[in-house]
Amino acid sequence: KAVAAAFMARPLGRQVQQVLLPGRIPMPVLSADRPPQHPVNQPGTSRAAWPTLMARPHSYAFRPGQPGSLLDISAPQQSRWTEPAAIERELAMGYTADTTAAPSLTDQQRCQLLGQAIDANALQSLLALSLAWWRHHHLLDSPISSALCALSSAHQRCLRLSHSNQLNSSQSADASSTSAAAAGKAPPTVASHSSSMAACLSSQTLMRKAEHNPSYTQLCAV
Repeated sequence: KAVAAAFMARPLGRQVQQVLLPGRIPMPVLSADRPPQHPVNQPGTSRAAWPTLMARPHSYAFRPGQPGSLLDISAPQQSRWTEPAAIERELAMGYTADTTAAPSLTDQQRCQLLGQAIDANALQSLLALSLAWWRHHHLLDSPISSALCALSSAHQRCLRLSHSNQLNSSQSADASSTSAAAAGKAPPTVASHSSSMAACLSSQTLMRKAEHNPSYTQLCAV
């Protein structure tokens, strides 16, 4: 823990305001962060981080006037205290906007899902530290090495399987379309494998980003 904390570098200039929807203001910083929180919020400065996002609504740190609450002034005559919306939580956790969006999900359900998810920024830093520690010490037979190699191999297998499935589906679709056209029927719909491909690519992108993470760079330089 001590080694990891010593090499953690938070990018400068990150503020809660950057992920908020228009007309929403974060709670001012009234007191400095205390351990075990990472000390990024200081009185007199813009809020740089929220308390831990929870799965349940109305948790203590996000009630009106608490550090995680927001003042919504989008309707000036009806200003109100509220909690971060799902899209704001996604951006704060390092995900792209609308990552959890789906036709059947409400904003509250998306917030519950995000409250049970790992922060993508934290995951990237953990992976960066693992990669840097492994490569710096050349622990080729260590559990870290085995885990990372297995992860990389799994990514490759996932990509090959997704590509194969996509190719087979495409060929099957062509054959079905030809048969349907001959019979005068509409061609059947073939399910897309883009989601599995996207998941694989996201995992590989995360590993590439980890190698450029400040934690990785600093630890390798030791």
